[in-house]
Amino acid sequence: MRKLIRLQPSDRASWALYPEFEKRVVHFLEEYGTHVGDLEMFKTELRQRFVATPQLAGYWLVLEGAGPLETKIIGHICCWVNMQYGRPYVLVFQTEIEHQQSSRDVIMQAVAEAGEWVAILNGELGVKGAPLITYFELWTPHPPEVWARLLPELPMERALHVLRFGAFTQRTELTNGRVLQ
Repeated sequence: MRKLIRLQPSDRASWALYPEFEKRVVHFLEEYGTHVGDLEMFKTELRQRFVATPQLAGYWLVLEGAGPLETKIIGHICCWVNMQYGRPYVLVFQTEIEHQQSSRDVIMQAVAEAGEWVAILNGELGVKGAPLITYFELWTPHPPEVWARLLPELPMERALHVLRFGAFTQRTELTNGRVLQ
């Protein structure tokens, strides 16, 4: 049985699960080569968002198992409200679930919960007369076609591809006593 849990600082169980969430996020960074600058600074920012502005953080874990002793974490979603040119949107920074094809039900549950989350936020923004959240942006190491096949009922558009060039910084490594540049 798979279960989706949104981490909230007001929930005691979330505090117990948060360290595993953070480990998964860091492992994802390492596995896919996502550059965040200073890793400790990034982890601090992740924690601060969870504690100080939880309404703007969408941190979920996917659990699998029949009972408390058999339950293991098999996925995570890490997203937050971001701003671009004065307009809010949801940046889906990471999403990873083992056995993605067989996890479609839990992915659809996450889509529904994220939609409810944004509806609440938009209600608050609307009262203030602020711009509303109108889209989600997914950063993913997988081709867009994978997501389109997995979630055909969701309207998606290819926005851009991000390529990171390191030609503007000099990187030095020490290997076998030699400096490589």
